Amino acid sequence: MIVDLDTCSEELHLQSDICIIGSGAAGLAIATEMLQSRLKVILVESGGREHEPPTQALYDVAISGLPHPGSTEGRFRVLGGSTTKWGGQALPLTPFDFEQREWVRNSGWPISVEELSTYYERACQFLLVDQFNFDSDLFTYLRAQPPSFDREQLWYHFAKWSPTPNLRERYLAAVRDAKNITLLLHGNLTQIDLDEGRKRVDSILVR
Repeated sequence: MIVDLDTCSEELHLQSDICIIGSGAAGLAIATEMLQSRLKVILVESGGREHEPPTQALYDVAISGLPHPGSTEGRFRVLGGSTTKWGGQALPLTPFDFEQREWVRNSGWPISVEELSTYYERACQFLLVDQFNFDSDLFTYLRAQPPSFDREQLWYHFAKWSPTPNLRERYLAAVRDAKNITLLLHGNLTQIDLDEGRKRVDSILVR
C-alpha cells in the first residue's frame, strides 16, 4: 500500500515492527527482504514518485571551510532514491575501507571485510548482476591469463553494472502490493524518540 502524505488531510498514527527510512538502494533491499515475512513494515520516503525541486531543496546546506559538493550533488530525494539517476555500478569494498586511520577521527569499522563478504552473493542477486567474484572469475570465464602483478603490491578488481539501475522499476510493484508493507511518500523524518534505556527507537515523527 502507498500513502502520499501530500494528499493526506488527517494526522496518522501508524505502528510497525520495522520502520525503514528512505527508499533508495538500502531501503529497498531491506524492504524486499521483508516481503514474505509476518512483520509489519513501514517504508518512509521524503520525496514523491517524480523528482521535485522543493523536496530536493531540503538538501541545501551552509558549508564553512572547504567546499563539499557531495552534500547536495548526486543525491536525490525521490521514490527509489539516488538509484533513479545512477549508472548501476557495483563494486566491493576493500580491506582498507575497514581499517582505522590515524588521520581520520572515529575511523575503522566494528565488522571485518570477511564478515561483510559473505553477503555479496545476496547483494548481487538484488542488483541483478552475475555471481562472479570481482577479480579472478572473469579470467577463468574468458580463458585468459591474469596479469602478472604482485597482488601484495597492486590490487585490482572488475566492476559490475546492474541491467536495471533504477531499482524501483524492479521492486516497486512488489513493495506496493505487499500486504505487510506501507510505503509513505513525502514523509520527512523530523524526530526520533528512544525508549527509557536509550537502547531502541520507540517512535518517530514524520511530516
